[in-house]
Amino acid sequence: MPAKKGTSVTRRFFFYGTLSQLHNNALTRTMAPKIARAAAASVPGRLFAILTPNGAYPALVEGGPEGLVVRGRYYEMNERFTDEDLGVIDAYEEYRPDTPARSIYRREERQVRLFDGETVTAETYLYNQRIPHGAPLIPMGDFPAWLRRTGKQPFQETP
Repeated sequence: MPAKKGTSVTRRFFFYGTLSQLHNNALTRTMAPKIARAAAASVPGRLFAILTPNGAYPALVEGGPEGLVVRGRYYEMNERFTDEDLGVIDAYEEYRPDTPARSIYRREERQVRLFDGETVTAETYLYNQRIPHGAPLIPMGDFPAWLRRTGKQPFQETP
């Protein structure tokens, strides 16, 4: 949903993994000045941990028992957030808008419930592959808490 020339569109996101400002990495540091509002939030779904030699990353999938949620952060971006920034985030999530079937994640709008009770629409990245055999379900849907509890490291790209 790119902005038309001369108009401004506020981008809203729900991040539940390494894009959350709870993780300190190059991308979150770059995006920090472009955030107008941030709040604790959740979406319905299940969260799995994908384990790799470079660390773990979360995979949000729809469905599961009623009431199961994934916890994360809601972000409303300011006017400094550009289409190029969106392209950087899409590339990080390996989302290819031109070939979504080949994407690791797909970016879609979802209803997000802020912890103060407000409900907003925001874009999030849903896992677009089969969950690997043996990938653990994160029972409380909270990736940072799961990392702390298990001692696992978050995924980091190798230079």
